[in-house]
Amino acid sequence: MTPADRAFRSLTAARRPAAAVTRGGGVRSAVIAQRLACAAVLLNMVVSASLLYAVGVNYSAPGGNPLGKLHPGTYLVILAFALMLWEHHEPLVALREYWRRERAVVFFLLCLLWCALLALIVNGPTGTAVYIESFTPAAILTLILGRAPQATLRRLGYGMLALFALSVVIALVETSVHERLVPMYLGGDAQMKEFRGDFRSTGLWDHPLTGASMTMIAMVLMLAMPMALAWRAALALLFLAGLISFGGRTALLLTVVTLAGYGCTWFARQVASRRLRPWHLAAVLIAVVVVPLFLWVIATQTPAGERLVAHLYWDDSAQNRTVQLQVLDYMTPRELLFGANIERIVQIIFQIGLSTPFNDIEDFWLVILTQVGIFGFIVFLSGFLAFVQRLWKGASAPGRVILLLVLLIASTSNSLGRKSNLLTIAVATVLAADAFRRPERQAALRSQPQIRSQ
Repeated sequence: MTPADRAFRSLTAARRPAAAVTRGGGVRSAVIAQRLACAAVLLNMVVSASLLYAVGVNYSAPGGNPLGKLHPGTYLVILAFALMLWEHHEPLVALREYWRRERAVVFFLLCLLWCALLALIVNGPTGTAVYIESFTPAAILTLILGRAPQATLRRLGYGMLALFALSVVIALVETSVHERLVPMYLGGDAQMKEFRGDFRSTGLWDHPLTGASMTMIAMVLMLAMPMALAWRAALALLFLAGLISFGGRTALLLTVVTLAGYGCTWFARQVASRRLRPWHLAAVLIAVVVVPLFLWVIATQTPAGERLVAHLYWDDSAQNRTVQLQVLDYMTPRELLFGANIERIVQIIFQIGLSTPFNDIEDFWLVILTQVGIFGFIVFLSGFLAFVQRLWKGASAPGRVILLLVLLIASTSNSLGRKSNLLTIAVATVLAADAFRRPERQAALRSQPQIRSQ
């Protein structure tokens, strides 16, 4: 061996431990980032906008410290994303690799940046909140947890299910005592006083309809999990009672349809595979008898059920969803193209006979169109549909059901046209549901680190 060869081997041996440390540090950074992302999801479920307002943080209220305008969970998501970018101490390389591997998600983030800039020009910093809070964390979570180990996502799923159930229990207690655990903030004392006349529980959430939407998602997550039939039945009845307590008619209807579809599909599979047993028939008979009886008792013997039955018709709330389309008729050509400021939108809402915050625009598509105009809406729509398609392609059947239900709910309410964690929690639930349905081999491939250091 020549002296040059010996020198080269010595240099290689000296560099190898450093490379190993770098790889180990990268793995540790990825694990920490995934744990932070999971903590952000759970924090979004525990800390609502109403709770932040109750402790003195003007998260949704006007004024206050600008740092308080972001949810604590959003800060954790940003921190987790920073760790992922710094995994190999080359953030630009990481971004380029994300673009190669998750092009649809990164494209959605770029579209959100464009819409936020347009909203900043039209409405100032206030107009950017919906894009930063309602959509950006969901996209970042997809990047971070999209390749997390199956065990991590399953633990996240169990934690989320426990918080969903806890929220329903709180809501049922609130309905019984006619008092909320956390006072609901709706924009001012006058609005909150008006809302007390039509009491609906909120549980851990900031609004009854948010609670109904989350409980609907929880039902699908529960169906995706492996558990004993008795636990599944108990949780199904608990979530149905919670939906009635929250008072969300659309969410309740979609949940009942989902349960019926799941039951029919399960029974058909048992028959097709010739695995039908007597206890299967008994379970079907119990479900056909017990669930309708349970709903009838809740609907007729509880104030929340009586309120829900009393509103099972085309009421003012349903009528407002058709009237709101008149907003476009009152907008000028410039506003249609580039968006209108918030004061102008509120003025138009009053002109068409609606009011805020109870009877305003109940369609997040329309809200975004009025805020950023046609030019901004086309960009948003392109990115959002690409993001949804990416989630749909990688999702199992329960995950796809969750996506479909969330889109239907969001299209009949302003769930995503304001500061909201609905999409963030929905994405986390889709990934958790997939972990329960995905084979171990696919999960192992999915969890392998893909970002290369150059």
